[in-house]
Parts: sequence; structure tokens; C-alpha cells
Amino acid sequence: MIEERLYIVTYDIGDERRWRRVFKLMKGYGRWLQLSVFQCRLSAQRRAELARRRMMHAYNADAEVEAEAAADALLRLYPQSALAYQVKGEIARRQHRLPQAVQLFERAVQLMTSAQDVLFVTESYAQLYGTVERAAEMLLPELVEA
Repeated sequence: MIEERLYIVTYDIGDERRWRRVFKLMKGYGRWLQLSVFQCRLSAQRRAELARRRMMHAYNADAEVEAEAAADALLRLYPQSALAYQVKGEIARRQHRLPQAVQLFERAVQLMTSAQDVLFVTESYAQLYGTVERAAEMLLPELVEA
């Protein structure tokens, strides 16, 4: 059985468009309590997935500072995230920090090729098992929380 914890998520976003994006993201992870407050029961895997999606929303919106902070938050939750290293590497490349970018990309490749990024592997197997949650149950006895 996967252990879940209760989280209260609050946010204060002035930009209506960004607020809607965050609201839609959070709707998939918890119960809406009031304007910018959600109650979420999350396993370690779902919490890492939420952090990953937050990072990708920021990255796709070209919000580099926010995306890098979100990648750091994801790595604190799940240090084996190849995607977080890829995002940080791409941001470093864009900012002409090439030696750092190379190191970050090398780490991402190492995690993927050695199957240490279990969430990456889980997503790959999700098509076989139908859902990411079912694949995680099949592949992982438990995901250790940071």
C-alpha cells in the first residue's frame, strides 16, 4: 500500500492567466477548498509528479528563474530526476554557462541510462500497465521521501 500524506497548498498569484494554469494543475491533485487553497492527499510519487509538472509549466512559459527554482525543489524531493537535470542544463546553456550545462546534461543521461530515474522508467511502463500509478505499484515497493 502506498502511504499518502495530507498537504494544504496555497498560492497568491496576481496574473489571472497564471492563476488559471496553477488552478487547473492543482485540480488534478486535490480538493478545492477556496479561491487559492487546495487540500491534497499525495504519495511521495504523486508529490514528485506535481513538482515535475510545476517545473515544466514554468519552463514552457519561458520563466527561467521560476523553472530553475522548481527544478531545485523537484531535486530535493526526488534527487534522481533526469528531467530536472535536463531543464537546469538547458537553462544553463541558454545563459551561456556551458561547462555547467554539460555537467547537468551528463547527469541526466547517466540517470536515464542506468534506470536510476525510477519515475522516468515508471512513465515508460505506464503504457503497458494503463496508468502511472499502476506501473508504480508494479515497479516500486515504495518511493523513499526526501
